[in-house]
Amino acid sequence: MIEVGLVDGMNKGIGRESAFINFRIPETALLKYIDEYGGTVFNRLQMVDFLAEWNAAKIVIETEEQRIQWEKVRDLAVECRDSVHLTLPSAETNFNLYHQ
Repeated sequence: MIEVGLVDGMNKGIGRESAFINFRIPETALLKYIDEYGGTVFNRLQMVDFLAEWNAAKIVIETEEQRIQWEKVRDLAVECRDSVHLTLPSAETNFNLYHQ
């Protein structure tokens, strides 16, 4: 399970509720780079593509809880897209939205 949260450039949480990717992530052009062990970074300029692939990934959702978590990740990504100086990195088992 990969935790997703919104944090600033100093890796400090900015008060948004975390989400969890609790389902298999499809191997799409961008989503395949999400590393459950860390090191993945997506910036604000990539959010349009990320969201297009994330929306297409909804087909793998099997349970209501997975749907809820999928929506939370989408909402965080939308905030990342619509904000200034945000990146979306992954660190260890965290997949964070960064606000710089």
